Amino acid sequence: MPEISMKVYGAEAVTKRVGEVASRMSNRRPILKAIGDRIAEQTKRRFESGGPAPSGVPWTPLKPATLKRKKRAKILTESGQLKSSIRYQMIGNNTVEIGTNKIYAAVHQLGFKKMKIPARPYLGLSEKNSDEIVGIINEYVMGSR
Repeated sequence: MPEISMKVYGAEAVTKRVGEVASRMSNRRPILKAIGDRIAEQTKRRFESGGPAPSGVPWTPLKPATLKRKKRAKILTESGQLKSSIRYQMIGNNTVEIGTNKIYAAVHQLGFKKMKIPARPYLGLSEKNSDEIVGIINEYVMGSR
C-alpha cells in the first residue's frame, strides 16, 4: 500500500514537554496512545468545522461550480471517508503516527496545481491543539490519568 509520511513542525511545546517527561517514564505507550487519540479527534473536529488549517489559515472555499455539483457543500466532506479514515498508530514504544490510508489524502493536504486543487491542510497541530496535548502530558505526569 502506498504510504505518505509527514513530520509536523511547529509543535515545539509538545515536543519539548514530551522530551522532558520521556526520560522519566519507563512505559510511554499509554501517554502516546492518549496523544494519538486526541490528535485524531482534533483532526476530525477540523473537518466538522470546515477548517482552518493547523496554521490558522482558512481553507480555500469551494468554487460555486463545485457547490452546485456536489451533494454536500462542506469542504473535504463529500463522502466523509477521509475524515473517518483518520487514525493513530503506535510505532514501537516511542512513536505515535497520525494519518490516513486514503491515497487521495495528500492531494487535499498539499494541493495539486495541475488539477487546480488547492491545499487544505488538515493534519498538524494548531497552537490550541498543542496546548491540549501538553495538558494530557501534564495529567500523566501528575498521575491523574
